[in-house]
Amino acid sequence: MCGATCSQGSKKCDVCDFRDSLGISRSILTKEEANYRLETIIQPYRQTWETRKQNEALQIENEKLKAQVARLNTQKIPPSYIQHQTITNKNDSINQQDTYKKPMVQLSETGGVVNFGNFSWRVLDIQNDKMLLLCERIVALSQVDHRWGSRIWEESTIRKYLNSDFLNNLHQSDINMIVETKNKNARNMWSGVTSGNDTLDKIFLLIIEEADKYFGNSEDYLQKRSKGYSGNVPQDEWRMFNKYNNDRVATFNGIASWWWLRTSGIRSGFTAYVDNDGCISVHGSTGGEGGIRPALWLKN
Repeated sequence: MCGATCSQGSKKCDVCDFRDSLGISRSILTKEEANYRLETIIQPYRQTWETRKQNEALQIENEKLKAQVARLNTQKIPPSYIQHQTITNKNDSINQQDTYKKPMVQLSETGGVVNFGNFSWRVLDIQNDKMLLLCERIVALSQVDHRWGSRIWEESTIRKYLNSDFLNNLHQSDINMIVETKNKNARNMWSGVTSGNDTLDKIFLLIIEEADKYFGNSEDYLQKRSKGYSGNVPQDEWRMFNKYNNDRVATFNGIASWWWLRTSGIRSGFTAYVDNDGCISVHGSTGGEGGIRPALWLKN
């Protein structure tokens, strides 16, 4: 028996064996004193063991991360996508640095999709050192103008929104890459209604000609391929249905929605749009929550 320090009977316990190995006398220590002294001796070893286990776990995680990076580095990036490089914004606040991804647009091609300003954009046209982009999805729903009255592009609240709130939400580096464009707001060819003065815009909506030209180029609009362009027929006769409708379909929150163009419709106060099935309504609408699908010219 180990005396006051052991409760295991005549057989020595593991604690007693450990004490013997350390030269601790069992007969002169109470149980509490022996346990305290034992804990004091064991603690450094326990800490060392826990630290070693933590280091081993960190090493395993590091190896996993290295393997993931190696796999990513070997993946091929399709040429129709913009590559990004992470750089530091020199105009950061004093106490915080912001990182952003600077687009490298030289790899893009017509019909491809590029990433710019946290959105995916379809490349509609490339001209010398710039390219025309159309957002792949609808970014918001809105009336052409919340005030009843004129809805021409020059005075619309959508134009104001795109060139202020939407534009200012982009990083300054991205804004600097957008080309301010003089847009010709041609009258509606079927109704003859004016679409207003030419405008200077960084971000804008497409016109009817562009919604046809860059989606199959059927020339249905130019050739007035509809029975009702005289204006004496139901609204459906003012729609352009063709095999390219599906290419024009856009979604908002995953649901197909109609989206505004900037061309006037059948008469003053009407604005043309692309319907949720992709057909073009040359007739247009006087209101309703239509989709905003931004377009812009970007330095290439």
